[in-house]
Amino acid sequence: MKNDLLKTTSKLHKVNFGSEIISFSLEFRQRKSLAISVHPDLTVAVIAPEDQPLSKISAKVKKRAPWILRQKHYFSKFLPKQPPRKFISGETHKYLGRHYRLKVISSKNEHVSLKRGFLIVSTQERSNPKAVHRLLSGWYREQAERHFQESLDRTLKLFRKLNIEIPNIRIKKMAKRWGSCTANGIIYLNPDLIKAPKKCIDYVMVHEMCHLKIRNHSAGYYRLLKRVMPDWEERKTTLEFSTAEERGSNG
Repeated sequence: MKNDLLKTTSKLHKVNFGSEIISFSLEFRQRKSLAISVHPDLTVAVIAPEDQPLSKISAKVKKRAPWILRQKHYFSKFLPKQPPRKFISGETHKYLGRHYRLKVISSKNEHVSLKRGFLIVSTQERSNPKAVHRLLSGWYREQAERHFQESLDRTLKLFRKLNIEIPNIRIKKMAKRWGSCTANGIIYLNPDLIKAPKKCIDYVMVHEMCHLKIRNHSAGYYRLLKRVMPDWEERKTTLEFSTAEERGSNG
């Protein structure tokens, strides 16, 4: 049994946490407890007791996933920034938490579509990055308008007993914020939020909707947030980590 377990150290293991996949190296030693480390290069290392089954190890890694993602997000701030987007075929771009490979093709009809892992931009100006950027930005905004409205429809159900008015949702580019709520009940959402998983969009929506009841970030506010969305901290952590790469890019 021991020799079988030791063989598992030769490859990376993975656990799913929402839309994120956490890969980790695994080493068995003569010890009583399991240790998880996140290194500055964003790798995750696990040291486990020799007789601990892989299923139990994976369960513990998944339980610590919020902490692991927070650590990876912290270390990601010190990595070299992503180079500016060139908007050429081969680049990866995010949409709803998934990576898509950009494919620019020549076409008389200008449009953007998703197909089999590719984000396809059809344009008459294939060699013009500014034209590709314009089309892609317009497509992202269209998707943001649709998905933000769908998020509002989903999250309103969580506020049924709180008697809040349906907010007016608007899109606004913000340098350091995902959303904001005005005194007259208008919620602004950053269009870049469309690159995050749906559950993270819902978290930002709920976060701002709670401000319709409590304007500040007092203890009472966080009690309300916890009541409406019990797993808000997990969603916030996923949002921070999943968008760290995009925030590091000038594109």
